[in-house]
Amino acid sequence: MPLSQTRSYTRTHIDANVLDMVLHENTYWKSYVMTYIYPSYS
Repeated sequence: MPLSQTRSYTRTHIDANVLDMVLHENTYWKSYVMTYIYPSYS
């Protein structure tokens, strides 16, 4: 796997983990996302 691809994957993976952690910390924001943002993608 090219280094640039690895770096891109790592950054995406870290961003996902940070976002997941923030959403777990903030129940109100998580419910807001699930109610207003998530349905528009499904």
